[in-house]
Amino acid sequence: MKQNLFLILFIPFFCISQESIGEFKGALNDRLGHQVSLSSNGSIVAISAIRNSSGNVTVYEKTGTNWMQLDSSINIVVNDNQSVISTSLSSNGNILAIGAPHGDGNGTDSGDVRIYEYISNSWTEIGNLVGEKAGDEFGFSVSLSSDGSTIAIGSTNSEGGSDFAGHVSVYQNVSGSWNKLGSNINGAAEGDASGWSVSLSSNGSTVAVGSPYHDGSNRNSGHVRVFDFNGSNWQQKGTDIFSDGLLESVAGTSVSLSSNGSIVAVGAPYYNSNGANSGRVRIYEYTSSTWTPLGLPIDGESANSFLGAKVSLSSDGSTLTIGSPGNPVNGFNSGQVSIYKNTSGTWTKFGNSLNGKASGDLFGSSLSISSDGSTLVIGAPTNADNGPNSGEVRVYGLGTVLSSDTYLVSKFGISPNPANIQTTIKLQDGIELYTVTIYNSLGQFIQTTKEEIIDTSSLSSGLYFLELVTNKGKATKKLIIE
Repeated sequence: MKQNLFLILFIPFFCISQESIGEFKGALNDRLGHQVSLSSNGSIVAISAIRNSSGNVTVYEKTGTNWMQLDSSINIVVNDNQSVISTSLSSNGNILAIGAPHGDGNGTDSGDVRIYEYISNSWTEIGNLVGEKAGDEFGFSVSLSSDGSTIAIGSTNSEGGSDFAGHVSVYQNVSGSWNKLGSNINGAAEGDASGWSVSLSSNGSTVAVGSPYHDGSNRNSGHVRVFDFNGSNWQQKGTDIFSDGLLESVAGTSVSLSSNGSIVAVGAPYYNSNGANSGRVRIYEYTSSTWTPLGLPIDGESANSFLGAKVSLSSDGSTLTIGSPGNPVNGFNSGQVSIYKNTSGTWTKFGNSLNGKASGDLFGSSLSISSDGSTLVIGAPTNADNGPNSGEVRVYGLGTVLSSDTYLVSKFGISPNPANIQTTIKLQDGIELYTVTIYNSLGQFIQTTKEEIIDTSSLSSGLYFLELVTNKGKATKKLIIE
């Protein structure tokens, strides 16, 4: 028991705070924020807006504290609603892919994908790919490799061997020509809508494919499959990921891979965990040729939260952001986004959830975390600040707070620890206490005091963090309440 306690007391501690570093507003019926994408360091963001018969994508770069638009917006015009469905940026933010599944380049709703490069302060088209035939909805989802040379594209409505099975095709830019890599990755069965979500590894050699309407163990339970490119074709990596297989849970609505393709997050927004359609997210790691659950599932808070409608992993797979656009925290469908960190196989929520402002915002319908985990962008496409369905996008910096000054940590103690009724802060000579702030294990604020003797009688049993601010700096230590 003493050995276990020692380990608890010396786990490295940090907590994520969220600082708003940008906000973008749409105009009437723009639905700004339908899709968003970030560069690897979070300094460049692509934002799509949907209008009645067209759509556009605008790219901004953060310079100092300001976001500056890079060239004009890229307009996509087709004879249908929701023309721009998907977007993806390369790591450096200089290559942009836009999917328009209702494009008519090869027949009605065949779909098309356009790829642009930022050259000499202008977005220049470097690729224009079209669906194989009418109705394919090619471009429903897109994902670029880190260098922007490889792209995975979902065609949810294609036959793919069976009616509406869907498929994913992958292309590589070779000397300016976009060549298909291997054959299409077809949906496993009729009606799968395979390619609803796609996610490429950093080098473009691994792709995760979501098929939310696959009838696995139950109707529309959904599944995710991961494939590796073996040099000539796509070979499935491990077995199908069914993510609990509950009736109508539509697992695979969203999917996100770590950069090396070994960790995948799977969203099932219609999973009935805490009420109908509360939603669930599961994370898997590829070990010993098998996709194994990494930690426990993360469940939506209440009915119709639709947690898992969007998921996004940092490059190393250690930080996960999850959208719950139906969460009613600030009114019906106001929406919420939560951040989780993987610590020794356990997914722990960090900081407070980020919430939509008002009923109907659908905050969290789109989101993207930067590869380095430093920045998060979130879309609320039906926010009405500038009129109905004008939309809003918010950008947050995810800073590490409550970090300890190594010098100061060695200059004070807490006794007793574990505690029950009270504990005392013991400072070395020359150190003056200003404040002590207590946080729970989730990093949530509990109370602040200026006293060295702390009454802990009202605290529930568990792990807490004491943050001291002194004349010599700030430091944090752990406190166990028995």
